[in-house]
Amino acid sequence: MQAGNGKNNLTYADFLQIREEMNSLVATTQKLSAELEISKETSQRIERIANIINNEIFRIIVVGGFSRGKSSLINALLGEKLLPAKLTPTTALLTFIRYGEVPEAILFYKDERITPKTVPLDQLRDYLIIQRGALTQDDFGNRINTEFDRMEVRYPLPLCQDGIEIIDTPGLEEDETRQKITLSYLDHADAAIVLLSCQQLLTIEEERFIKEELQGRGFNHLFYAINFCDNLESPEDEEDIAARARQKLGEGAKIYLLSAREALEGKNQHDQELLAKSGFQVFEEDLKNFLVNGKGRLKIAAIINMSSLIFKELSELVDVKLNLLNNYQESDFAKLEADFSAKKEQIDEKRTRILRLIGDKGAFISERVSASFARKCREIARNLTTVAQEQQVEGSIWKRKTYKDNTAAVLDQYVRDQFEKWSAQEVDAFVSKEIERLKTTISEDLRAVLKEIDDLKIMLNPEFVPTVDNREDVFERVLAAAGSFFLLGDLGGVVVGGALGMKGLALQIGSVIAAQSLLYIVGLLNPFTAILASAGAAYMLVTMKQDEVKLKMRQEVAEKFKPLLAELPDQFDHEIRKEVFRVIDNFAKAINNGINAMLTDLEEQVITAKKEIALEKEAAISRYKRIRLLVREKEAYLAEVAAVWGEGNVDGGV
Repeated sequence: MQAGNGKNNLTYADFLQIREEMNSLVATTQKLSAELEISKETSQRIERIANIINNEIFRIIVVGGFSRGKSSLINALLGEKLLPAKLTPTTALLTFIRYGEVPEAILFYKDERITPKTVPLDQLRDYLIIQRGALTQDDFGNRINTEFDRMEVRYPLPLCQDGIEIIDTPGLEEDETRQKITLSYLDHADAAIVLLSCQQLLTIEEERFIKEELQGRGFNHLFYAINFCDNLESPEDEEDIAARARQKLGEGAKIYLLSAREALEGKNQHDQELLAKSGFQVFEEDLKNFLVNGKGRLKIAAIINMSSLIFKELSELVDVKLNLLNNYQESDFAKLEADFSAKKEQIDEKRTRILRLIGDKGAFISERVSASFARKCREIARNLTTVAQEQQVEGSIWKRKTYKDNTAAVLDQYVRDQFEKWSAQEVDAFVSKEIERLKTTISEDLRAVLKEIDDLKIMLNPEFVPTVDNREDVFERVLAAAGSFFLLGDLGGVVVGGALGMKGLALQIGSVIAAQSLLYIVGLLNPFTAILASAGAAYMLVTMKQDEVKLKMRQEVAEKFKPLLAELPDQFDHEIRKEVFRVIDNFAKAINNGINAMLTDLEEQVITAKKEIALEKEAAISRYKRIRLLVREKEAYLAEVAAVWGEGNVDGGV
């Protein structure tokens, strides 16, 4: 096994080697599980491990405004001028750069029924740059009129071969719809590169995006690349830019001054001096180190923990099988199957009660959250005029539209802040508390279910020793059996449920469900600003003082917000109820799937043992003894790997 260069300094080569070892382990797991006739749920868990290894390694999303050099930076990372430079202020499509032996670009349609279209690489520009007439600009924002959804570029680039996927996105000030799509991919990304410009450091929109959409979502894996630094004239200019960036972004922010253009030229011309001058090497090395020692550790730790749980279960199942083969005759199985069926009926009764209680609680929570949302809308509307009167808004009375646009932006920010506070405080506390109450309510029933499953294991293998010994273990064990990383959905189930253990997930169920529900609710709230752009009465500037004119304009904008707020509860009532209930229903599915997996795995051992006794008893015993030795060998291997890559070596702050 590759041990790396020490627990705190693993290299990218270490990661690639351990990934291959994990691939081999999963192949062994799949083979062993097939021989043991495991349940669909357990098979899906093994498939999930394979997916994490091969398809969910490192995903980097690149965001930034117009003319910040996103394409140039991506090309510099790849060492190849693959993406066309953007000469217009809008980018038509999200672009995914992935490894492929054969260079190609594939265009996907919004209508999934249409077969994706292969595009020659020399024609990428025709699709990645918005064509004339395809962009609609009006008071409601920018919209791209296109039948396409995204572009996937596949190319034999060494960086991407190592399991890295790069996503190029539209600019921050571009198409509203595609910006929402960009935000949805943040939850799937391991790191985000935020492109800024030393020539115009941090616009208002960039600051808002970083504060609300990145930091506000808890997304802290951010690399700030300040581009075009080859235009700075002196080291003092660089120090000034760096100081201003730290002041805006925080002292702990990862900030890099660089030139993507010089980096690409340096790589293409093999000019090490130019590459060093570009400042790109430090940025690139830090990014790779983060991916390996941060997210890489977490993902490998997730694989180790998930695999360890499965091998523990395989060990229990092979012991059950060997006991049945060694100590039962074919004639014994009629009574054994009857006893198993009776126990299963008792378990199903308790399972039905548990699922009903979760469903009732889901309906109650979703109704209360929807009602709370309506109350918050009314509260914000009542306060809005007063808030508008108190706001300090930049602008001149001689540019009334600009002043009202600025006012709308300020009030839009106020409304968003209010909803975010409501989400983070009132709703989070309520949902978390109710889920914890639910856990208390169902824990005894769930404990009884697990005890009866353990009784089944003892019945099938008297040497089995039960392990449930505290309140949290009941949830931990069921979630583990279900492979319930989907419970966390886009919030990082692999990290919490895998790398930090199922105990961490079991302890956080309430906050996880609350967070998933709130992520959806906050996402419903589009900026109101664009609708207000055409508002305006002709004020009597001659007879009114400047401050009075500004106050009137602020009040007018506030009054236009109020009906929009009043419409939100009716507009989103059904969606909020449905989404909150869906998230809680995922919890019910996790419980149901976990119980079903444990029962089905045991039942399959009874069914197959009966057949094997009738057909090939001695050969089967010999085969399962071999399987038991292999399972225990892999368990020992996983313990060794965990010493380097396991959860004890994961930096929880990453």
